[in-house]
Amino acid sequence: MEKHNNVYFMSAVGFKPPHKGHLKMIEAAVTEAASKGASYKLFIGQSERGGITLDQSLKMLEIFLNDAGILSGEGVGRVDVIPVRGNT
Repeated sequence: MEKHNNVYFMSAVGFKPPHKGHLKMIEAAVTEAASKGASYKLFIGQSERGGITLDQSLKMLEIFLNDAGILSGEGVGRVDVIPVRGNT
């Protein structure tokens, strides 16, 4: 049987605003991805919700990740936060 080394962990979310439950989800996903030698990609949509914009959400998430000691960017044991911006 052929062995496949390509493992992907990703989520598409709103996070308007991000909260502790989201942070726990990210921590668990990063840990699971790292155990498989994979990175975790987090796609955040642009739609405003409750007056919270994508840029505000990204700033809050950055603070939460830093406080929790979760590294952002590409690579094993990190979360790669990818804003999804439409053609508006």
